[in-house]
Amino acid sequence: MFRDGKAEEALNYYTSLMEDSEIKSIVRYGANEAGEEGTVMEAVFSLKG
Repeated sequence: MFRDGKAEEALNYYTSLMEDSEIKSIVRYGANEAGEEGTVMEAVFSLKG
């Protein structure tokens, strides 16, 4: 769990550390949802394949 909108920053950092890593999908909060609009609600990523 990341607070203060830091999830995407963390995803980018983790995937930059290892070859063959990528962010596969990101679902963002929309207007009038539980989180700040535009921040990460859910993400799928792969590290080293």
